Amino acid sequence: MIDSLSEAALIKAQTERDKRIATLREQHPELLGVETALLQELSLLPRALTRDSEGNSSYPENTLEQGLSRLGRLRKQRMELLESLGLPDDYAAPVYRCPVCHDRMVIRRGDSWVACECFHEQRAALGRERAGISQRMKEQTFATFSLDFYSDECLRGEQESKYSRALKVVDACQQLVLDLVDAKVEYGLYIFGNPGVGKTHLVAAMANSLIAEGIDVRYTVSSTLLVNIRATYDKDNSEATGNEGYILTDLATVPLLFLDDLGVERFTSWEVEKLYGLINQRYLAKLPTVFTSNLPLDNLEEEMGPGGTATRIVSRIAESCRVFLLDGEDLRFHRR
Repeated sequence: MIDSLSEAALIKAQTERDKRIATLREQHPELLGVETALLQELSLLPRALTRDSEGNSSYPENTLEQGLSRLGRLRKQRMELLESLGLPDDYAAPVYRCPVCHDRMVIRRGDSWVACECFHEQRAALGRERAGISQRMKEQTFATFSLDFYSDECLRGEQESKYSRALKVVDACQQLVLDLVDAKVEYGLYIFGNPGVGKTHLVAAMANSLIAEGIDVRYTVSSTLLVNIRATYDKDNSEATGNEGYILTDLATVPLLFLDDLGVERFTSWEVEKLYGLINQRYLAKLPTVFTSNLPLDNLEEEMGPGGTATRIVSRIAESCRVFLLDGEDLRFHRR
């Protein structure tokens, strides 16, 4: 459902409007009477313009001029009645989600029809819901990402500052978006750094930019993905969505996958195998994946647990991704 809260609010507004109109017409039958007469007169009016083969009109009430006169009196009577009741002329107008296009999702511009802004908004809302982008992440864009929190001083032994490294990461993220909009992209990103330095914000910024362009993406935290897969094994779990095959196929075939917090916790051999299967499928299909982690790629293998599968995961990432360090102080404390 596209923005279920908005849909519920619209239905509630329509229901309340219908109840209000019914109550008003019950309390003031004269309002119902004049509006019914007005509608009847309007329904008869087109017949005054219709002529048979002998040139006679089927309009039953004398002449067109007399009909228009009655229509004018009824309209005046209705306006005076509404004014006495303190009601606007459009009190019974339909409730529209979009006041610009009246929910048609297109508007007239010059000689052509173009998509209304609400169409793009609803398409983006559906894209975010399908992608797994939360309400908080919806607000995280490139425009709201600030480089002010990254020091421009080079520490001893370093060749570039945190600011310089952050700028490179932002540029790489924006370039990936541009490349994916223009054509199919085969490379991904591996962004690592301490918690709270802005990795997920940049992931959300990329996702929001691509969704706005109509490109399908998926976002998931690696540990949450594995929990969701396990949940499908429990037939009594009402919160399980789909089955393992559906979940993995969806993530393996989407144009861009964001896999957040890889290696944050130590995985079991079963979990490592599931992650490798997904990562390898995307690698073989030449579909880009954006990874974030607290760990440098060199340390990821050890933290993911023993066995050759972890080695293969790191190998696939190293071969298919551009690796960037995003470091600095925890931004969450600065923004409080």
